[in-house]
Amino acid sequence: MTPAVRLFKSILLQTCKAWDQKIQSVFDDFHVDDVLDEADRNDLDGKALAALVLWKCCCTQGKFNNASIIFLGVVKLLKDLYGEIGEQPFLDLGAMLKRGTTVEAIQKWIETHYA
Repeated sequence: MTPAVRLFKSILLQTCKAWDQKIQSVFDDFHVDDVLDEADRNDLDGKALAALVLWKCCCTQGKFNNASIIFLGVVKLLKDLYGEIGEQPFLDLGAMLKRGTTVEAIQKWIETHYA
């Protein structure tokens, strides 16, 4: 398991516990295991993992699917790996997901804020 995948899985477990959510339900409902397997196979770094998780777990047909626990996990992953950027960029990211987006736009957001 890559370091980024291991860290994200740990963060997601902690986030589920903090929000009193059943981890297996979160993993099953949003296909987290499949995405983490893909990230591991492709040896993705933290930024690429974050983009993949946001796109495949937090979006359905390009729009946010209420996977709030996973979104929070991605926020923590990015902060832990790349540092604090403040709250506003993440509010903007959430708004972008709710309006509808593309995987390319998510990747661009990540590269803009974590260059």
